[in-house]
Amino acid sequence: MQTDQRKTELFVFCIDSYLDGLSGKDWQENLAVFCRELRYVIITQKDNVWQKKYPDLRIQVLPYKIIGLSLLNYLVVNFSVEIQNIVLISDDFWFLDNESYLFSKRIFINREGIDFSYGKYPDEVYNSLSDFFNNFNSDSAAYLGERIISSETSVSGKLIRTALRYKDKQLPVFAGGRYYSHSHIYSLFDLYSYALIANKNEKSKLKCSFDRFFIRILEAEIRDYMRLGFDIDGICCVPDFNSNEEKNKFSEILKTVSTELGIDDLSPYLKKVRETQPQKTKGSKTDREMNVKGAFKCDVSMRGKRIVIFDDIMTSGSTMNECAHILFTQGASEIFCAVLALNQFERQSDFAPIISRFKDNYVLRMRSSDWCPFFTAKDENKTISYKNVMDELYADLNEYVLKMNNASDFDEDDFSDVF
Repeated sequence: MQTDQRKTELFVFCIDSYLDGLSGKDWQENLAVFCRELRYVIITQKDNVWQKKYPDLRIQVLPYKIIGLSLLNYLVVNFSVEIQNIVLISDDFWFLDNESYLFSKRIFINREGIDFSYGKYPDEVYNSLSDFFNNFNSDSAAYLGERIISSETSVSGKLIRTALRYKDKQLPVFAGGRYYSHSHIYSLFDLYSYALIANKNEKSKLKCSFDRFFIRILEAEIRDYMRLGFDIDGICCVPDFNSNEEKNKFSEILKTVSTELGIDDLSPYLKKVRETQPQKTKGSKTDREMNVKGAFKCDVSMRGKRIVIFDDIMTSGSTMNECAHILFTQGASEIFCAVLALNQFERQSDFAPIISRFKDNYVLRMRSSDWCPFFTAKDENKTISYKNVMDELYADLNEYVLKMNNASDFDEDDFSDVF
């Protein structure tokens, strides 16, 4: 099979009959061009039906039941590819969710256009395979916030577009990227998560250092709402208890954004009237809703106003929902949500021993002068470049996958029609 030697990615499509659902008459040509230029493999429940139906596309088929480390082992061994260069594409969210800890890129083909799984968000979301073929660029595929923090140059990126259920409504939500808490396996190296926490840490030299990046993200979100035809009258943030305009952690961000975009800063009018326990201590969505119920108030009429509510991290959306309820009660006509990141759910991983060892040995840092990331070695009191530690991590992960022996997991005829 012809491959593009400049590309190291292996594209893995997990599909059933979804090939026939491609929009447009040129879908087969698009797929043929894509498969001709790049390395690919297709996983399907239809056995080798796609090989028989589309022989000119040279489709290679793997059995659908190969998932997780078994899939990685097969791909790494047979395609001489590293796990970080594997791109998984599927309209089956169950499949992508099971692969979410494998350090491979995940792309969700979602016909509905909106996904409510905030805590399991993939690397990219497309409405159709045609949309993916026409727009995917592996060199620039990243969410805006994650790409800004990890680059020294002026870059662009996608915003996460999803929705928040509020009674019988769906409130639009834009997010700049994903957040991984300390217990998540990706927190070891995720720069955007580090920036989100350091920026509001009173003891950190980096406090408020990333405001200019976050301003850029929030402005991009509001401008996208405007491009979609929504008129925005004002913006407010989720308030802290006993905070005022001067002390609010987002005051400078909202002051700049409201001035540059010509909208009202409504934050002084939305107040938090009682202390609540940290939402991260609440396990269920119901507990989170009860924790913030009645915690906010607004004594000023918002009649007819179209308002963006801003917060840094959204998990279940309970806090955002409660703020929206207060503003709707005061007459707001439309509510839009803008957050810097969606909190990603923790999950178990077969790579946990490797990740734990790295967490025991290294601590992620950033220089306050230029935001350059690096690691400190705990036992040796020295600094190591970010790239060197990441290279070491991926080398260990790939070695672990290569040493696996999964032959007993499959029937002998599982691979009879492959290659």
